[in-house]
Amino acid sequence: MVYGGVMLNKRMLIILIMLFVGQFDAATNINFKTQFVANAQKAGFFTDKTFEGLIKGLKPLNNKIPKTNKKSLRVVTYNVHGFKNALNKKTGKSIYYVLKNINADVLVLQEVYDKDKIIWYLNKLGYKYRVFAPIDSSKHFGNMILSKYPFKKKQINYFKNNSLIKSKKLRSYIEVELDLSKFGKKNLVIYGTHLAIYSQVPKRSPKNSPHDENIRIGEIKELLWRIKNQDKNKNVIIAGDFNSAKTGTALTTLIKAGFKDNFSNAKVNVPVFTNLHGGAIDYIFSKFKDLKNVGSYIYFTAASDHLPVISDIK
Repeated sequence: MVYGGVMLNKRMLIILIMLFVGQFDAATNINFKTQFVANAQKAGFFTDKTFEGLIKGLKPLNNKIPKTNKKSLRVVTYNVHGFKNALNKKTGKSIYYVLKNINADVLVLQEVYDKDKIIWYLNKLGYKYRVFAPIDSSKHFGNMILSKYPFKKKQINYFKNNSLIKSKKLRSYIEVELDLSKFGKKNLVIYGTHLAIYSQVPKRSPKNSPHDENIRIGEIKELLWRIKNQDKNKNVIIAGDFNSAKTGTALTTLIKAGFKDNFSNAKVNVPVFTNLHGGAIDYIFSKFKDLKNVGSYIYFTAASDHLPVISDIK
C-alpha cells in the first residue's frame, strides 16, 4: 500500500492507523499511543524518511483549521529546525508558506537563524515587530518572537541555572507584552523559550551534573518566579519547545502553578506527536485573567522536524 508517496508495509500501516487514532479520537489512551510510536521509531519503522510521507497524507486535515478573524488573537509556536526539514534539507520557502497559511498574529519560533532571508519575507507578511535571543556563541541562532502588533515592552533573558550544563549553548527566553486595551482586555505577556535538551547534559553519575529534567525544572521555576513578581494582574502565555512531556516533572511544576496547556484549555486531546520522535513537547501554556482559549490545533507539515502548534484566544 502506498500512502503519502511512501510504500507501507503491514507494521507501518499499523503505525499510521495509530497516529490517526491518537491525534483525533477523544477516547484514545494518549500515553499508550505515544509510547507505541516511540517504540516503533526506535525499531526503525517510523523514521525521518517515512515521516515526510506520513505527514503528507495528513495535510488535508489542515483544512479543518478555521481562518483567523479580528475578534480573536492567534498565537503559534514552531520549532523551525534552522529552516530545515527532518532530512536537514533547506525548507525556508516551505516554512514561509506554512506560516503564511496559518496567519497567526504572534509567532513564537525556536531554532531560528536571525539572518535568514525568510525573516525579511515574514516582515512583508506584517510581522514588523520582533525580538531575537541567541543561544550560542555565533549570536545568530536561537529563539524569536514576531508580531503584527507592537510590543509595549520586550526583553531577553538567560536562565541562571545554565551553569549546570556543560555546554556553550546558553538557553534563553524572550518576554514581550502586548497592549490589548483595544480589545477591552488586560495586557498579554508572552514568554517564548526552548528548554534544555538531554544532549547538553554530561553523562549521569553521582559526582556529575543533575539530569536534564532537573535543569528544565529549574528553568520553569525561574519563569514562574519572574511571572509571580511582575505579571500578577496580566494574561500570561509560556510557549515553545519544552523538550519534556506533559507528564514530566518540569511541566507538572508549571501545571501546579495554575497554567494549562492549549489543548486542555480547548478540551481536545494532547496530540501523540508534535515532533519527529513521536512525542508531544511543543505547547502553549496559559494563565489568563480575562482571556480564554477558543481553539487549539496542530498544522501538519514536514517542513521542519516539529509541527506548528496553534492557539486562538479572545
